[in-house]
Amino acid sequence: MSDRNRTPGEPPSDAWPITHVIEVPVIVEKSNDIQLSISPETFNLQIGKTKILKTTITPEPSETPKITWSSSDESIARVFSNGKVQGVSAGTATITATTEDGLSATSTVTVE
Repeated sequence: MSDRNRTPGEPPSDAWPITHVIEVPVIVEKSNDIQLSISPETFNLQIGKTKILKTTITPEPSETPKITWSSSDESIARVFSNGKVQGVSAGTATITATTEDGLSATSTVTVE
């Protein structure tokens, strides 16, 4: 077929076959939009009583990451591996939840 009889939008006849391969590098960057939060952010607790804290990761990950819990002062509030906080003595402590990826969030407990 001559180029003068080709359909509009069709490449010239000498353009076929296309044999070039172009490699394009793809850069994947980790999003900084992932957030960890604890509910409630602040709460009161009586000595000897417990409350389970809830964590939320947004956007929701495909797999649930392991969360490590810690208390700024175990003599005031103890925290267990499931996020349960127990009041030990009067005062204020910060409970921190941290993911394996280093995301963290805090909740403040006042024990009365």
